Amino acid sequence: MIHGSKTFITNGVNSDYIVAASKTDSDVNAKGLIMIFIERDLLRVNATKRDKLGWKASDTGEITFDNVRVPATNLLGEENKDFYYIVEHFVSERLSMAAASTASATLALETTIKYLNEREAFGQTIGKFQILRHRVAQMAAEIELNRQSSVRNSSPSKPYGFVIGVTADEEVVHNLQDTTGATHGITSAIEHQGALWMGSNLNEVVVKYKINQNSK
Repeated sequence: MIHGSKTFITNGVNSDYIVAASKTDSDVNAKGLIMIFIERDLLRVNATKRDKLGWKASDTGEITFDNVRVPATNLLGEENKDFYYIVEHFVSERLSMAAASTASATLALETTIKYLNEREAFGQTIGKFQILRHRVAQMAAEIELNRQSSVRNSSPSKPYGFVIGVTADEEVVHNLQDTTGATHGITSAIEHQGALWMGSNLNEVVVKYKINQNSK
């Protein structure tokens, strides 16, 4: 018998099947979870679409289970091991988020360099001013550090190889490093382009980056 609800579920409305993490014992923390397969057409399974700021094409909804009867044969994996399955796959998800953040920062840097080579002040393009060249070099170095970190932590030769070669502790540090570096790089790009950034391609980069970060 499954009872409860969960919101912000990807494909929560249009999916035909649901894989749910359910508690078997309310007094037990991580060890009291199971992963179970649920057919959409079972009685008392309801879904409501959620309105979002970004990712309009992604179906996101709230699913409610009102004392839904599910056969025991629908259990996936071992009983009370669901928490460990979730942790294993969160590693790969967060690594992909880190890589996406690095890509956003790279695009912001490329847009900024183009702008610096086009705008002129005091008889030359502003990209020739030493202070701005130093800032661009710093941004490029940070982005390259994050890119190399992504490559290193995705190597199958690292320990815990069944999770894209990275441990849970390492992926937390890696995700924080890359997303923080991306935010810093994009912020620096805005500073370089000043008030004119709203009219450039960087505006779209920033909006999409912020929406994606908030959606996750």
